[in-house]
Amino acid sequence: MSAPPPPSVNVVIPVHDGAAYLGAAIDSVLAQEGGAPGRIIVVDDGSTDDSAAVAAAYGPPVTLIRQARSGAAAARNRGIAASDATLLAFLDADDLWPPDSLRCRLAALAADPELDAVFGLVEQFLCDRLAADRRARLHCPPGRQPGYLISAMLAKASAFRRFGRLDASLGVADFIAWFGAARAEGLASTVIDALVLRRRLHGANLGLARRDLRPEYLRVVRAALRRKDGRPG
Repeated sequence: MSAPPPPSVNVVIPVHDGAAYLGAAIDSVLAQEGGAPGRIIVVDDGSTDDSAAVAAAYGPPVTLIRQARSGAAAARNRGIAASDATLLAFLDADDLWPPDSLRCRLAALAADPELDAVFGLVEQFLCDRLAADRRARLHCPPGRQPGYLISAMLAKASAFRRFGRLDASLGVADFIAWFGAARAEGLASTVIDALVLRRRLHGANLGLARRDLRPEYLRVVRAALRRKDGRPG
């Protein structure tokens, strides 16, 4: 009896005016040990720079989708809809995967078929293009931390059918809202002791630059905590 085929993986990369970093993000996915994913779906979210041209220059296995400016969650949802793989991973256009990021997460999913999603550790680093004065103003947490971030997650595509898509109205809180609701409804996940994401800090990161979005983020966090305690959201 022949062994079942390995699971297929698509990676969704949303980008808005990220031409300066997008190529490095794509290269980090293509350089994965054990082979790159079947397809990298870059969703250009109304960029006014050369982001679309950067993605298009790769040809297969990069698929470029363009849409009017709708936000990162809407771009990720567009990528999820375009995927035909059994597993989905995500990467922001300004971040990087270490070379064994995908291999480690695939191994964890294979070891426990009951899991819906696998996360790993995240380390942050200061962009080398930053001027010294801007570098001094940014706090870069040392070491590695468990990362409940969408770019640190490898998930079964079925999870987005069971628990729905991201809420594009929530800004930077979209993923924590999805994850909190999905976990409350039975999402099985784990965090492995392996570095899976390097997050670039450059001062224009949405969560850093859009302080006006933080009250909405806190509202979603509080709702998630209430669900955990068994109280209504």
